[in-house]
Amino acid sequence: MTELGMIPPQVPDIERAIIGAMLIDTNAISKAIELISDEYFYKPINRILFATIIELYNKNIPIDQLTVAEHLRQTGNIDTIGGEQAIVTLMNETGSSANIEYHCSILIEKYQLREIISLSSSIQSQCADSNAISKEIFDNLMSGMMLIREKHKHSVYSNMMETMLISTEDIMSRINLGDKLSGIPTGFRRIDRIIDGCQAGDLIIIAARPSVGKSALAANIAVNAAYLGHGVAIFSFEMTKVKIGRRMIASRSHIGVSNIHFSNYTLESIKQISDAGCELSKLPIYIDDQSGINHIKLYAKLKLMMREHDIKLVIIDHLQLMSPVNQKQDMRAWITDTSKYLKVYAKSLNIPIICLSQLSRTNEKEKRAPILSDLRESGAIEADADIVMFIHNPEPEKIVKSLGSFGKYISEEEAKKIIEILVSKNREGMTGKIYLHWDKFITKFSDLEY
Repeated sequence: MTELGMIPPQVPDIERAIIGAMLIDTNAISKAIELISDEYFYKPINRILFATIIELYNKNIPIDQLTVAEHLRQTGNIDTIGGEQAIVTLMNETGSSANIEYHCSILIEKYQLREIISLSSSIQSQCADSNAISKEIFDNLMSGMMLIREKHKHSVYSNMMETMLISTEDIMSRINLGDKLSGIPTGFRRIDRIIDGCQAGDLIIIAARPSVGKSALAANIAVNAAYLGHGVAIFSFEMTKVKIGRRMIASRSHIGVSNIHFSNYTLESIKQISDAGCELSKLPIYIDDQSGINHIKLYAKLKLMMREHDIKLVIIDHLQLMSPVNQKQDMRAWITDTSKYLKVYAKSLNIPIICLSQLSRTNEKEKRAPILSDLRESGAIEADADIVMFIHNPEPEKIVKSLGSFGKYISEEEAKKIIEILVSKNREGMTGKIYLHWDKFITKFSDLEY
C-alpha cells in the first residue's frame, strides 16, 4: 500500500508472463535485458526469478527448469519463490514468448507510475518541512521527473542496410542542395562555408574573454537566421531582453548603442530607430531573460517554447551563468553535467544549440590566440561540443600582416575593427580562421572581403 492508502500500480500476470517467456525462449531474454531490469517487477518473487535468469544468461549457462532451480538452491532462494514446482507452473502457463516486448512496455508503464507516486510522496514530505525552500523543492521535482523519463529510454539499433540507406539519402540530399547550406545559416559566408550552417543535433560553443563580442555575435546570428524564417529561442542569463533588443535595433538602424542609451536623438535617428524596431518586431525570435536557471528548467522552458513556436535554433548566453541542479557541486562538476545535458538536448530535440562560454585568462597572459584547453572550468565542454569557435582580438599589426598574405592591404587603424573567428573544432568538417568586420559602436559583425 502507498502512503495514500492505494494499492501500487502493478500487473502480476504480466510479470509472470515475462518470466515464463524467458524460461522457454532464450531470445526473449535478450529482448527483456534491452528493456527492463529486476527493479521493474513489483512482486519480490518475480524480481528474484528475473535476476537469476539474467545471471545464468550472462554466464552462458543454459536456461531451463533444472539450472534455474539449482541456482536458486545455491543462493538460498528456492523456498522463497515457492520451490521448483513454481518454475514448472510458470513454464506451463506460458504458451508463447511472441508478446515479450509488449508485455515489457506494460511493465515499464506500471513501474513509472510507482516511481511518480514515490517522487510525489517525497516532494510532499519536503514541503511539510518548516525549513523548506520552494525553489529547491521545485528543482528536486523537475530533476526527479526527468530522471524517471530518461531512465526508460532504450537504444534502438539499426542493421547496416538501414544505416547505409539513411546515410546515402542524407549524402544525396546534401549533393542536391548544391551551394545551399544543409544547416541553419549564421549569416556569415565564410563561417557557413566551414560548418555548413548550424546542424540539427549539434552543440556549438562560441567562446571568448569578456567584452570581446560573444553576445553581439550570437544576437547577429539570431537575427540573420530569423530573417530567413527560422524560429530562434534565446536564453539570456547576462542581459535583459530590453538590452538585447536595444542592441538589435542599434545593429539594424546603424545608430550606436551609446547614442540610443543616452537619448541623443535627432528626427532622422528617431525614424531609423522606429523603422528598425518595427522591422525586427516581425521576426520569430523569442527571448527568455530569467536568470539563474539550471539545465532542467531550461529544458522544460525550451520544450514549452517549441510546442508553441516553430523553433529551429537555440542560443544560450552563457554557460557559466547557469545554475547547478545540485547546489553542493563545485563549478567544474556542474558545468560538466550541464555541458553533457545540453548536447543530449540538442540531439533528442533535433535542433542546433549555440552556447556561449567564457575563456580562462591563460591566453591573455600568454598573449596568444585561444585554444581548446582554454575553455573555462571543464574539458568536458570541448568533448561534448560538435563545433567550437573562438572570438579573438589580436594586435592590429598581426591582422595587417595576415590579411596582407591574402592580398588585402589595410592600415592598422582599419585593423582595429577586424576580429578573428577561430573554428578550432568541427566534428563533421574543416577547421580554420575567418576574419569579420566588427563595429562595436553598433554591435554588428559583417563579412569581410579578402
